[in-house]
Amino acid sequence: QASQNKRQKEGSVGEFLDGEARDDRDETLCVALCFVANGQWTKQSNLWTLGDSWSCNLEANRIAGERSLEDAVMFLAAQGTQGCKMAFKGLVLLVEIFELCVSTLSRGWRRSEEGGVVPSTWDGIAPLQEAVLTASLALLLGASSEQKVTLILGLLNNRVPIRLMNELLLAAAEDDAVPPVLVSRLASQLKNRTLNDLRSQQFSQLIHVLRAKKDKNQSKYVNALVSSPLKEELWKPPFESKFVWRDKKKNVVATQTEGLFLQENSLLGWALSPSPLDSALVPPSKAHLTEAGSKEWDHLTRATRGRVEGLQRGLQTKLTSSQDQAAEFVDIILRAGDEPRMAVLEWLGAIITTAEPRGKQGQPAPEGFNFWPQYGNHVIDCLNQQEPGAFERSMKNLLLLQALHARLQGFPTSGMALNAFTLLLHLLKPIKPEQASTVSAFFPVRDDVPQLLGNYHKEARFGEKEQIEAATASAKSDPACTTALSDKSLFKSQIFWLTTKGVGYLLMPVAKESFHAWQNLASAMYDKDREISDGATREFMLAEAALKESRFLERLGHLVDLTFRFLQHAAAGGQQVQSSKCLRAPKGA
Repeated sequence: QASQNKRQKEGSVGEFLDGEARDDRDETLCVALCFVANGQWTKQSNLWTLGDSWSCNLEANRIAGERSLEDAVMFLAAQGTQGCKMAFKGLVLLVEIFELCVSTLSRGWRRSEEGGVVPSTWDGIAPLQEAVLTASLALLLGASSEQKVTLILGLLNNRVPIRLMNELLLAAAEDDAVPPVLVSRLASQLKNRTLNDLRSQQFSQLIHVLRAKKDKNQSKYVNALVSSPLKEELWKPPFESKFVWRDKKKNVVATQTEGLFLQENSLLGWALSPSPLDSALVPPSKAHLTEAGSKEWDHLTRATRGRVEGLQRGLQTKLTSSQDQAAEFVDIILRAGDEPRMAVLEWLGAIITTAEPRGKQGQPAPEGFNFWPQYGNHVIDCLNQQEPGAFERSMKNLLLLQALHARLQGFPTSGMALNAFTLLLHLLKPIKPEQASTVSAFFPVRDDVPQLLGNYHKEARFGEKEQIEAATASAKSDPACTTALSDKSLFKSQIFWLTTKGVGYLLMPVAKESFHAWQNLASAMYDKDREISDGATREFMLAEAALKESRFLERLGHLVDLTFRFLQHAAAGGQQVQSSKCLRAPKGA
């Protein structure tokens, strides 16, 4: 009896959660909502008074509270077109009722596409879907801005057909208050994203929203991301230096840069952060969730090569999945117009510029930085001189000290730097080898290029001061130096030079750290301190997995090929260079 009373109190929800009864109820509710939205429901008179509407509101709210939202919607749908519309206005505070209605309509849409339920030859599929779309849009447009955001967020967690979801996103974007709030709420879920917690569902939802656009280029959601207030909140938050270097006269000679700040506080930084190389940034309470804290990656000096290769293949799968998500996200932003494209390029330029100290490993801080000088031999000497139990006599503590230096100087960590360089290789891939001649050799000497490349052209690798001045004078006749920096035609030159600079500041410091310092440290300490040797071996294996991933090497080879073709074209004064035929060895040689 108690079970029966509980069932009556809850209404008929349980009855329709299973089998055909649920399908029949969905079908009835879907048809009722479609008819109401299209003004075709004439079960009762449409001459409603304010009192009738108020009574209907009270009754619907009572049913929703005592039984279920489904029963409340069925009650409203039975009251006629005018009565239902007026009653819905009284239920706008119940956002769940909108989500329930649209979810029901979307289930009707999906069922119309299921071959086992509805014949694919039925000519009523298109009219039904159009009626469902009209009803869903009517429900959405009747909600407030905050309710639209809540409704869209709820629907993104359900199996809503793509076309229906896109139309709802486009309709919601017409309300200027919706895009910033919706993008902000979706993006905030990606903060503290890690390699073992990629937030793939949340990332996919953000991608889905950013893809919604009416014309080929413009997306209100992307524009909202790179415009105020989200530009200052999510894309590139304002940075305030909290550390300075002073000379003997107390003059400030250098300040903390924004690299690590962007890594930890911007949306693109969250997209690029997941890496096995940055475990020192993870709080101790979550250290066991990283590769460095995992037992699988412990004691690798005693593991077989087959086991190590298996671990590396699994790591490469996770890493490439994360990098693909970031690449898809950036591709959407780049295609959204000039302003979003420049926002991406300036962000990448800022990361590379702040990584410059790591590329200047022969200089002391703050001009340069090298925690592992002399191929790691300096650290090996220090470890041999340290007493047992000293703080520095621990691979974990050494990595922690390196992370502290990154925070003080503000440069991006090794994992972040490598992921950013991988993204640049992805953006460089569409440039075909024969298009190397279209890259401008004078682009780095533009007056407005420091926001992308910093003072890259002033480095010694570009020649003496007089040579750079001569090149700057010659550049005045080059179209790439007179075209607006935001012009799409300069994108190939921009990506080429950003990637070229990234080789020295993003890739090489990580590669040297891995193949020189960690490998030497693991070998030197193998018989003296097995714990340090195991830690160095683990870091080497993690970096090796990232640096020797097949797709990464393929794209790095493309960069080398493109660079040689560019240099060949520039050395010939911009003239077409005939490629020489390959010399073949004689037969039998």
